Amino acid sequence: MSETTPRTSKPPFSLPKLRTETLGGYLVAVFALFMAMTEMANNKLEEDLMIAQSMFVDHTAWYQAKSVKQSIKESELSLLNIINEASIVTNNSLSPFKEKLDHTKTLVHKYAAEKTEILVGSSNIPQAYWAQDLDGEMGVIVGVKEWEKLIREYGSASQVFNLGILFFQVCLVMGILSIIVNYNKNQANIFTSLTLFLGILGITAAAYGFWVFP
Repeated sequence: MSETTPRTSKPPFSLPKLRTETLGGYLVAVFALFMAMTEMANNKLEEDLMIAQSMFVDHTAWYQAKSVKQSIKESELSLLNIINEASIVTNNSLSPFKEKLDHTKTLVHKYAAEKTEILVGSSNIPQAYWAQDLDGEMGVIVGVKEWEKLIREYGSASQVFNLGILFFQVCLVMGILSIIVNYNKNQANIFTSLTLFLGILGITAAAYGFWVFP
């Protein structure tokens, strides 16, 4: 009776094991792609931040100019009221004086309404109170406070993107080291693990940046 040698069955399909340096190369390529995408988004965000800062300065100056005009007209109105109360205007000049008084009051209210719209934005006040146009179009003013809010949001998102880029940069260094020290299995595994860990941190930071992106 002949003995038969047991045959070991092989699985019908098995994934080849990646060498450490090969895995490190793949990780470097993948995380380099993510870093490039994050840098593109951050560059666009920084451009928008610069625009928002410029618009904030312009609208602040615009608001201050309206404040100066309002102050001048308030002083003029105060003087006209003193003259009116003193009853020193002759009957012949009374009608033009009243018109001047009413017109000055109208300008004071007008500048006050325009200041409010420039400060808070057209979208935050009722349409009936829109007083300031922009290039002949009403209801399109983005207020000083709105620009200020955008600056804070852009700044926060940019900081998160920069953190993600930093993680990716360190991650790529670890990935390259994992390839260089492939002769030392333990060190290569350590650097590969660090590459993966830092890359995940970078993706997490970038994802959060896209989430808070205005």
